[in-house]
Amino acid sequence: MECWSQGRVALVNDAGYCPTRVTGMETTLALVGSYILAGEIGRCQDHVEAFKQYEMLMRPIVTKARKI
Repeated sequence: MECWSQGRVALVNDAGYCPTRVTGMETTLALVGSYILAGEIGRCQDHVEAFKQYEMLMRPIVTKARKI
């Protein structure tokens, strides 16, 4: 998926970045992604910036998890 957000909606967990079920990383990524998104919403001035930061931080983690 090219982008995990549009407007005021951001995809999280399996909706945005479903890892392979073989790795067992679904729950880990769900918790980490939720934690990061909540932190960025609290830190950033608006939701657009928060969503960009969330994706920037999560994409490398998701990419690594998919390679396991």
